[in-house]
Amino acid sequence: PSQSTKSNKISTMTENEQVMITDDSRLFTGAEFLCHALDSVGVTHVFGGHGGAVVPLIDAIVAHPKLTWVYAKCEVNASQMAAAYAKLNGRPGCCVATSGPGAAHLLSGLVDADQDRVPVVCITGMKPTSSMRHSDFQDIDQSAIFRMASLGLSETVSSIDQLLPIARNAFTLSVAQNRVTHLAVPIDVQMDEVTARPDFCLGRAFEARRVTPASDLEIEALSRALRAEIDSDRHVLVACGYRAHSVGKYVEQIAELLHAPILTSYDGKGSVDEHHPLAFGVVGVYGNAGTSGAVDLLDKCDTVIGICVNEWTELVSNKSGLQLRRIIQIDDSLVAGDSLRFDPVSVFSCGHLGEALGRVAKSLEGYFEADIKRKTRLT
Repeated sequence: PSQSTKSNKISTMTENEQVMITDDSRLFTGAEFLCHALDSVGVTHVFGGHGGAVVPLIDAIVAHPKLTWVYAKCEVNASQMAAAYAKLNGRPGCCVATSGPGAAHLLSGLVDADQDRVPVVCITGMKPTSSMRHSDFQDIDQSAIFRMASLGLSETVSSIDQLLPIARNAFTLSVAQNRVTHLAVPIDVQMDEVTARPDFCLGRAFEARRVTPASDLEIEALSRALRAEIDSDRHVLVACGYRAHSVGKYVEQIAELLHAPILTSYDGKGSVDEHHPLAFGVVGVYGNAGTSGAVDLLDKCDTVIGICVNEWTELVSNKSGLQLRRIIQIDDSLVAGDSLRFDPVSVFSCGHLGEALGRVAKSLEGYFEADIKRKTRLT
């Protein structure tokens, strides 16, 4: 088309259309747009239960070439499956449920996922907007209930024009801060049409995840922090959460060099070999201090070296929740605010964490070898 034709077309667009329409834009239903949004953040499997208020959404999921629909007989299972999927695959999970009890059944798994800082996007169906708030059948205020569960975000999408910006907010928050977010989408909004870009814009959300390998300066800084703990004769232990499952052999290697016992969180069981001589079990079981070996070690501990730890309270605090022990925090996906309750003496964050820990282990090996030679010369 000529330049004048393009100009006439743009002048007749609404403000929202001018923002969203590009040369590769296309017409989506609300349900189709959500599916493309899920695909854009790396979701491959969607877990959920059937119901009349989510028929358009489930149809769109099944039709999408990159999404697999996984039917769960109970929505409780669906939310727990989505959380496990996110934990094991390192990408956002997704669960879907219909209105009323279907949505309410999701809460148990979603609260668990949010407390474990697992990124999950939850989408629930609702009655048509014209029938909401005055017709009793399965008509509950979903966003209010989900907000009371302290999830990262919970919003009701009342029109197709709201879907794009609210979905953007939900997906961005989930990816950037490892939180659970919830969208309640009425069935008429799922079926309405909107013109948008096929690639869902997440802004700069992925920048919150460190993917850059550690620099030599960062490796040296962490090595010095670890050496300082040993040289000070403080009692040190290594703790790891479920996200350390891919770096377990490096955790064991560093623990051996430091002669430090290893504890895991309840969901971090298996991150290290449980038959390793330095593995002393689980800490923080059901709000208690943990297994007997873990309790004894914590009583004598001065410094906790935490690798991919989500919850620090049981590791570093007394029964009143006040910090007693020093923290060295090591992670590959630090989230803003994770450490604000406590005061780490050192924080280390980078991508390719296994490689970085391997380099730290080599640095420590060189230090201890040099120290032995130095002491030999002195004697």
